[in-house]
Amino acid sequence: MENLLLESADKLLRYKGMLWIDGEPNRLLFQGVQRLYSADWDRPWGDETPHSTMVFIGIQLPEDEIRAAFAGLKK
Repeated sequence: MENLLLESADKLLRYKGMLWIDGEPNRLLFQGVQRLYSADWDRPWGDETPHSTMVFIGIQLPEDEIRAAFAGLKK
C-alpha cells in the first residue's frame, strides 16, 4: 500500500476497505484520500468468513499493478 501511495497519490481520489490480518480476531478498516489515510480496528469477524476488500477511486490508476500487488499478499 505504501508503494501505491508513493507512486500514485496524486491520482488516488479516495480509497477504503476492510482487511483480514491473519491471526487478528477483528477486521481492520482502512480509508484515505490521496496521501492521508487511517487504519482502525473494527468489530470481530464473528460468523463471517474473514476476507479483504478494497475499493479505489482515482484517475488512470495502474489497475493491473494494483491487482498483482494485492494478489501477491494472499497465502
